[in-house]
Amino acid sequence: QQAIRELLACIYRYHDRDESDLIRRLKDGKMGHTKTRHSDSDIIAMKVSKEWKKKYEAYLPKIIYPGPKIETGLKGWFVRYKVDHSDGEAPGGGRICPLSF
Repeated sequence: QQAIRELLACIYRYHDRDESDLIRRLKDGKMGHTKTRHSDSDIIAMKVSKEWKKKYEAYLPKIIYPGPKIETGLKGWFVRYKVDHSDGEAPGGGRICPLSF
């Protein structure tokens, strides 16, 4: 899941003000019908779960990065998660799937 989150972070980010407003509303208990107040640790856990995307992503406009920034980010992501390397390129930081043997 970490690799997917980092991949998506190469392509877009949420609008800062909207994300801050959502977090404030979650802390104040003003989101959802249960009116549950969420702690910082609750919110951090939600942000890395499917719950965040399912419940809250509709409130968060995405800012898509320009092409050159996406390209640079994807190249860095690939270096971190690829398994092997080509001559003259950075070594791979990924791991081999044990199921592929």
